[in-house]
Amino acid sequence: MRVFRLKTSPSTEELVGILKREFSNLYSYNLFGLDCERSIMVGKSTFVGAQVSIKGNEITVHGVSPSATTTFLSALDFFVTGGLFMGLPFQAKREKFEKEVGGFLQRKFN
Repeated sequence: MRVFRLKTSPSTEELVGILKREFSNLYSYNLFGLDCERSIMVGKSTFVGAQVSIKGNEITVHGVSPSATTTFLSALDFFVTGGLFMGLPFQAKREKFEKEVGGFLQRKFN
């Protein structure tokens, strides 16, 4: 998880537009949460994604599975096999994508 402070804080809608310009339309972008604390789920593939949350002047970027289905399957895999099939093989890719998105946002807004 990467957390950093911003000099200027964009709205979540502005952030989606900026991410689309930087990372292309090949990725999926979904807004979720309540109006005051919305987050963006950036999906690179079925099992690799990043959740970007803005709270005040801080951004948090966390590498995650981008859909509820894959999150459920990953949790099930973790409890049954210790994460051998879906957790561990994709963890490094999630962390790499998290660093990629977080690094871009930090350069863009600081």
